[in-house]
Amino acid sequence: MCTASPKSAQKPGKKPRSGPVHGVEEFSDESDDYFFYVESVGAVNAAQCKRKIFASMQLRDEQVKFQLDCGATVNILPIDKYVQIFNDPSHARLKKTNKTLQMFNKTELKPIGTVKIESVNPKNEDAILLVVNQGHRPILGAQAIQQFQLMTINSDNILSVNEFQSTQQDIVSEFGDVSEGDGVLQEKLHLEVDKTVTPVALPVRKVPFADFYSFLSPLNYLEKNTTCE
Repeated sequence: MCTASPKSAQKPGKKPRSGPVHGVEEFSDESDDYFFYVESVGAVNAAQCKRKIFASMQLRDEQVKFQLDCGATVNILPIDKYVQIFNDPSHARLKKTNKTLQMFNKTELKPIGTVKIESVNPKNEDAILLVVNQGHRPILGAQAIQQFQLMTINSDNILSVNEFQSTQQDIVSEFGDVSEGDGVLQEKLHLEVDKTVTPVALPVRKVPFADFYSFLSPLNYLEKNTTCE
């Protein structure tokens, strides 16, 4: 169904180096599924990491430069690129969608529709592109990036986070000692604060020598119960 042809991947400022990239044969236009493959990926080394990474994808007879966005959950294709690639000015092949996209700046974007393609790199899998208004950049999301093996996720280097929500009972059970011992109020108290009064911080005063030993007993008690150190 498809053939593999060797392509080359090239780093900026480096000599070309051969590497396998899968290609596809020409398919009939009668099918509703369209095919594309990776033409090239802009690679960077550890000493010069770029903030944005792009992949040139062959979609039918057109090359489209997609930005690789690991934080995106969908794939985006602007409407002008869609019309150019699929020769469909009436948008007849688009399927309606009720999805609403939320951008990184919290703004919302309503897609015009969706189009399905079949990937052949590295194996046959369906991929959905959300077609949006003109002016947006083509984007491949996290799932497509891993599907085409453009990036790998090093799970061993990622700290796992347990999505556990503590309940009131869990908090009381874990920090129950806060409600025990010295300083616990016997009942709920209502505190009123006059906002018109300016707070006053009194300076620290020295304890008279005659009263020094009378302060030691309560201090020793608090220190013994780890209330103060």
